[in-house]
Amino acid sequence: MDKPDFQKVLQVIPEAENMEEIASGGFKVVYKAKINNKIEAVKLVLIPGDANDPSIRDENMRRIKREIDLIAKCSSPCLIKLGSIKPRECKIEDKDYLIYSVGPGTSLSY
Repeated sequence: MDKPDFQKVLQVIPEAENMEEIASGGFKVVYKAKINNKIEAVKLVLIPGDANDPSIRDENMRRIKREIDLIAKCSSPCLIKLGSIKPRECKIEDKDYLIYSVGPGTSLSY
């Protein structure tokens, strides 16, 4: 994934302070940020699409939302929770993304 320009990401997430990238992968970039005085992980997920077939974008959006719905429904103390940034779509550099946050929670590092 070509990561979007960090300054443009900051513009679409004004509620996040002291944001720094902590991980990236195929369709996601994950940032650590302070939101409402709590440390949370902010996920920026690319919504892949095809100009010739809008159904591809729609299917990818359904998959991403399914993941978010599962996070919201789970009540185990061992799983992450949705954070302060509720899922919302945005456009950065002419690409569609979904932004949301998870946490705060217990550190998984030992």
